[in-house]
Amino acid sequence: MTLSSYWDRIQTFSGKQNEGVLESLVQAMITDAIQGPFSGLPYEGEFPKIGFGVSNLRSRDVAQTNQGSGLFGGVAGSGVWGVTAVTVSTWTDWINLAIDNRSYHLVAGVFNRSTTPSIVRIRPKTNGEDQPQIDLEAAYNFEEPLFWIEQPYAVRPGNNHTVRVYTERTIAGIPAERIGLHGFVMAKRAYLIQE
Repeated sequence: MTLSSYWDRIQTFSGKQNEGVLESLVQAMITDAIQGPFSGLPYEGEFPKIGFGVSNLRSRDVAQTNQGSGLFGGVAGSGVWGVTAVTVSTWTDWINLAIDNRSYHLVAGVFNRSTTPSIVRIRPKTNGEDQPQIDLEAAYNFEEPLFWIEQPYAVRPGNNHTVRVYTERTIAGIPAERIGLHGFVMAKRAYLIQE
């Protein structure tokens, strides 16, 4: 399996990520999918015709709590990455959902498109397990603020994915801060081609 075209694309943004770690995680997801929820379907890479494949993780793939949406069942996904309202010096849910039962999420990094970012830390929790807290302030010193997570993580179909954010000041707007997750979604063809 190769993610070369995606890998080339994400490498242009910032620094280096351990490709071996991502490759191993994707291989583990493929094995899990073939032996479990996608049993009987072939893995077909970036452009699946009948089976399942991989694409960039999009805002529509997650329920951003402050936007009140998510893509599971018949609920529409979020239109853009972002956080709408956060109170200063408190942890606030940004993403909180059981992901669609047709997809796996792989999170490799965090980006922030805001000109003056306020969110200084995030804390993911996936598959019932807390992940390490991530300090984002160092990433804001680079021209392209894409921060690679030291240990990428995957979320299985139907499992809960929560990300909490911590900010140095109160923010509000629609969305107030253009923060997002960088990674991949592995899913059945019917899911990947949805608008």
